[in-house]
This record gives sequence, structure tokens and C-alpha cells, in this order.
Amino acid sequence: KLSEWLAQAPALIESGASPKQGREIDKWFESELNRVVMETTEAMDNAMFKSALRNSFFELSRIIKWYLHRTGGKPGKGLIREAVIAQALMLAPVTPFVAEEFWEKLGNKGLVFSAGWPKFDESKIKAESAESEKLVQQILEDVRHIKELAKIDRPKKVAIFTAPEWKWKGIALAAAASKEKPDFGAVMKALMQDGQIRKHGKEVEGFAKRAVKVAKEFDGRERIDEAALLLENKAFFEKEFGAQVVVVDAGEAKENPERAMKAFPLKPAILIE
Repeated sequence: KLSEWLAQAPALIESGASPKQGREIDKWFESELNRVVMETTEAMDNAMFKSALRNSFFELSRIIKWYLHRTGGKPGKGLIREAVIAQALMLAPVTPFVAEEFWEKLGNKGLVFSAGWPKFDESKIKAESAESEKLVQQILEDVRHIKELAKIDRPKKVAIFTAPEWKWKGIALAAAASKEKPDFGAVMKALMQDGQIRKHGKEVEGFAKRAVKVAKEFDGRERIDEAALLLENKAFFEKEFGAQVVVVDAGEAKENPERAMKAFPLKPAILIE
């Protein structure tokens, strides 16, 4: 695997293209690159060489491959070059001969050992970027699972319903009401005291039962703009599913309202036709 990756790496750099400004997937990749360099640095400092190799080669290679897949083979050229060079530098102490060959094939002059160790910027490691990409991957898995259960090989349309504003407000209230322990009564009371939420009537109780189970997970968590994220990745989803993809705010859904009602923060409802 290492030799195969070595042969592919120079072409990866050349395959890069200037990305659209502010793509979420580029932010995710930059965050993951800095995380891997940081963790590999810590492993090396503690003489944990197997962990260093696992991070610098296997983990980073997995991240690069997923990034290439997600960008349709059009990664940010500067980002992909930074990642491949960082990988060569991190491999030098554990696989010196391979790293030197790697370094040379990348078109660099001098010895890889003379180039130093890659730097990381901890401020670029963003939990929200990881959360956003986790949501994209979750939707991929959910759609595949639904297709298997429904025995739909070639869907025509995939509708993704994102949680309405009141449910995001509700999950924040549920998190505040459950700081000490999960408490359905306290959560329900907090929700019904809010006029915007109270007008949703019976739906609130079902939401509260679900919210109390996961409230602590949302404590202090920044909200993700699910609709913007999914719309940005609409073309990617359509390619993956081979179907038309529509993203709908569940609170504004005019069709399939029962399915739309199942939308929950970070857990969109999905309908396949």
C-alpha cells in the first residue's frame, strides 16, 4: 500500500484545482490535516512510533482519499500539496528510505531530513467542521440503509427534511433543563413555556421524549446550518444516489408533512421515491 501511494502522490498534487471560496469540505480537510499533524507530533514526542505511523500514513491517506472523492477529484491545489508534503515529512523518521524516495518524486530538492517537521495550527482544528462532515456521511449511510430496507435500487428522488427553527430552539432548552440529569418533566416544562414552541401542540411531546435522550450531547454545541450545508453538497449527493435531491425545511414542507415531522437537529428526515 505504501508503494502504491508513493506512485500516486505526485499526480495528486497536479490534480488539484482552485476551490470555490469557503467550501465546507476544504475547511474540514484543513482541520483534519492539522489534527493529524498535531497527533503525530505528540506520538513522536512520546516515542509512540506505531501510533505515529498509523496517523501519518494510514489515517492521513484515508482522509486524503475521502477528500478527493468528496471534491469529485477537484481538491484545493494548495491544500492537497500541503497534505502530501506533510505526510512525506512525518514518514521520514519511521520509514526513512521510503520517505526520501517519496520526497524526490514530489520534486523537492535536498534530503527530506533537512526539511524539518511539519507545523500544525491548533486554531484551525474545528469541531464544527468535523460535525458537518459527519452529518454528510450520516446522510449517505441513512439513504443506503433506507434503499436496502425498501428494496429501491434506482430511486428517482431523495427528499431531505432539515429540522425547523423551533426544534433547534427546543434542543437548546432541553440541554439547559437536563444539565444535572435527563428529566422529561423539566424538559417538557421548559418547552411549553416558550410561545413559539407551544403552538406546535402534540408534536412537542414527541420531540421532548427524543430530546431528553440526547440533550447532553447538544450542551454547548454550536448550531450547524444544515440546509446550507446540504445544499452546498447537493451535486455530490445526486451523484452518489443517482437521483434528484431536494432539501426542504421541515417547517415549510407542503408535501409529505408526516415524514417532515420526523426531522430532528442533526438527524434530517429522509424520503426516497
